Amino acid sequence: KPATRLVFLEDLVATAGGIVAMIAVIISHVTPFHQAEGIASILIGLMMFYVVGNVFLQNAAGALGEADETMAARLGGLIMKDPDVKDISKLEVIKEGDHFHVEVEIEVDPTLTIAQADDIKDRLELQIRLQQGIIDVTIGFDEDDKIQQYVIASDES
Repeated sequence: KPATRLVFLEDLVATAGGIVAMIAVIISHVTPFHQAEGIASILIGLMMFYVVGNVFLQNAAGALGEADETMAARLGGLIMKDPDVKDISKLEVIKEGDHFHVEVEIEVDPTLTIAQADDIKDRLELQIRLQQGIIDVTIGFDEDDKIQQYVIASDES
């Protein structure tokens, strides 16, 4: 997990930084090379900057709430397999950290009752929530306009 990785790398830098600092202090006291302490401080700062920058770049998509196309494609295939779903008008999967938020609008037969639509919603929500990391699902309905908008990729069928 990103938080665990960050803590581990920060602890690693702190430990290595402590060792570098001790070596620098010994060098500056034993030899006339007193700049060793300053060089060690700069080195420790660069190590800390590298760790924070590296972890941020690895997790920028999650931190910024970026769309996850891989999960969206997987869920699109799953949703389209439902016999009552005619099409998908909108499918957004937003990744925040290790979690996903899903918003989908499906097209269904306009003659369905509210009870039937609710059954479809419950069935799809259960299937979507079974996917790892999904914590929030919003399902909306629209009547089938007979125009196929969502196309399942060949490797998903």
